Amino acid sequence: MAKNRATVNISLEAKSQLDTVRSLGQSYDGIIKELVKFWKSKKSSNKWPEFREYARQKYPELDEDLITMIEDLIERRRAKRNSRR
Repeated sequence: MAKNRATVNISLEAKSQLDTVRSLGQSYDGIIKELVKFWKSKKSSNKWPEFREYARQKYPELDEDLITMIEDLIERRRAKRNSRR
C-alpha cells in the first residue's frame, strides 16, 4: 500500500533551522507532527500564543516565519476537517 504524501515548499533557511533542531534520525514530518500533537492537546483553547511559546521553548532555533508556516498548515487542516462535517 502506497503512503499518501504531500510536498511543502519551505526556504532553505527554514530547512536548515529544522536540521539544527531535529533529533538524530527524526524526519521533518516527525518535527511537524510533534508540534501538531502539542497543538491538538491545546485545541479547545484555540490560543496560538501557547503554540508559539511551546515552539520557542522546544525549538529555540526556529524563526517566526517557520512557526507561522506550521500554524498555517494546522489551520488549513483544521478548516478542511471542519468543512467535511
